[in-house]
Amino acid sequence: MSSPPLSTRSTNQQTLASIFADAITDLSLDVLGVAANAPPELRPILTYHLRTVERSKFFRPLLTHAVRRQAQEKVRRGALAIHLIHESTLLVDDMLDRSRRRRGQIAAHCVFSRPVATAAAGWLTVEAAEIIASDFTELGISHLLGYSRQVAIAEALQWQRRGETGPQLLSTVRSIAEGDTGALFVLAAELGGATEEEQISVLNVAVAYHWLDDAQAFLKRGVFGGRELDPDERDGICTLVSAFSGDAEAALGHVREMIREGTAKSCRWLTPFWNDLAKLADE
Repeated sequence: MSSPPLSTRSTNQQTLASIFADAITDLSLDVLGVAANAPPELRPILTYHLRTVERSKFFRPLLTHAVRRQAQEKVRRGALAIHLIHESTLLVDDMLDRSRRRRGQIAAHCVFSRPVATAAAGWLTVEAAEIIASDFTELGISHLLGYSRQVAIAEALQWQRRGETGPQLLSTVRSIAEGDTGALFVLAAELGGATEEEQISVLNVAVAYHWLDDAQAFLKRGVFGGRELDPDERDGICTLVSAFSGDAEAALGHVREMIREGTAKSCRWLTPFWNDLAKLADE
């Protein structure tokens, strides 16, 4: 018998969309403004790629808002920087994964070429760095550099362990999730003023988010007419499903239990993030 939906078990059903509706609207406008004011050489690809911003889940930038320990305008700028970094990583990931679609449209690198997409990703990262340097001074830049190091290590690790399977990989896929997804989640919380203890809780949300994507991507591999595997599965990338020897249902069960525990133990401002994860796990 399948377990009851996670989203019915939460004691607080507030979601990110209901709590941060105004912040999401402001962020979407800010992101589109970045595209509109980009250099003419990059404006077409950035306008194309960023026009789907409203389809984002907004987990990362809303962490900056959720902490609520900075002036509102500073929070808004920090959230924009976080989202620009995220959009940059999506451009790069689509090229590495050879993905053909992103958020319901043809991937930017397929429309504008890989070199132009690479340039656009670099430009977005620089824009984000300038915001952080301007609004968060040296400490913000130190956090950004730490994020960059962690992502680089995690990306290399998941390719180095290609083709491996079995439970011995669980600690490895945890490290990958912490670097590949957790580093930006934590940076977002840091810009909002989160304590070190809170950042550990944020890291748990990030790992659950990353692992949920691992399991659901495997289970939904027939999305392109049943002919194309999930890119990670196709390339033998080390994911949570690898640690469960290819059993995506078991991997999903592991994540669901992690979400259940996280929801029960969460600090108040992280509860909506766990609630949204519970909803995603029930899809």
